[in-house]
Amino acid sequence: MINYLLHLTKQLELEKKAKILYDMKGTNRVEQAFRQNCRTISRSWHILLIINGVHAVRSTPRKKHLGLMIGGFTLTTYHFTGIKGSGMSALAQILDDLNEDVQGSDIEETIFTQKPLEKKHIPLLPFAAGNIKEGQHVIMSAAYGETHEEIKRARELGLKVDVYPQFLGEFISRFTSVAITGSHGKTSTTGLLSHVLGSICPTSYLIGDGTGKGTQDSSYFVFEACEYRRHFLNYSPDYCVMTNIDFDHPDYFTSVDDVVSAFQSMAKQVNKAIIACGDDEYLQKLQANVPIVFYGLVRIMIFKQRQLRVETKERHSLCLSVATCMVNFLSLVTETIT
Repeated sequence: MINYLLHLTKQLELEKKAKILYDMKGTNRVEQAFRQNCRTISRSWHILLIINGVHAVRSTPRKKHLGLMIGGFTLTTYHFTGIKGSGMSALAQILDDLNEDVQGSDIEETIFTQKPLEKKHIPLLPFAAGNIKEGQHVIMSAAYGETHEEIKRARELGLKVDVYPQFLGEFISRFTSVAITGSHGKTSTTGLLSHVLGSICPTSYLIGDGTGKGTQDSSYFVFEACEYRRHFLNYSPDYCVMTNIDFDHPDYFTSVDDVVSAFQSMAKQVNKAIIACGDDEYLQKLQANVPIVFYGLVRIMIFKQRQLRVETKERHSLCLSVATCMVNFLSLVTETIT
């Protein structure tokens, strides 16, 4: 086995030279093969060290592992079917930041959400059943179903397959989680709160514009929770910010009452507290098993942000108001924020 690994290592040096030449021509598939061989050789060497009783030490220790651990290394590759989706792209970036092995597939058309994936050198493949291999954990975009060729192959191999909202619902349990939801303003509010909270303590975040960051040893996870098709009911966050309720996504929701019902169900799943816009007539009627702290422009709200000059129609001012409100509230309920 040692001779075989030495042969692979030597071959890798040749591939590295070939990669440089192909990179000059703009070929991406050679880089993907090169990265895959790097991972294969690295894992093989480590397994050999374990067999011989030698324990390798990582330069960057992992605190929260998602895959199968052997001697400090994960042997799971996370394959994203539909990786160019905004939420999928952000989640892939987060797992990559946390030193997980990540790859994905999608249509070959260029989409803005693939830019950060390319910067991180995450392999992007065209859809194909051959992308699915033993030892993978498949995360599937909610836009696809069981008839997709990659999902069929994953089922044949008996691999673990999670739809994006399901995986995210399990992932957030590793942190103090803060969900941002509402018919409007989710992305702006998530970005603002991530920035503010991240300046106080280690924070990971997932934003619906395809932006994601995984911070080592992060205590908090701020994420955008979409109400479409009631996907956010896969989440049971510690805290939830609700910006407003409106009749949106008419292809799924039948009426504004149907939307209200979805948010009411979400409110029942929050573990510690809800921060809601008190100016919204529907949110004022929310019922929950945890405290609801209202913010807004009217005087009766508990945490009205008086330091900002806000106009009723200025969405970004309201988003900054709720972000500041959220940090103020967290400072009351946890000792980790000072």
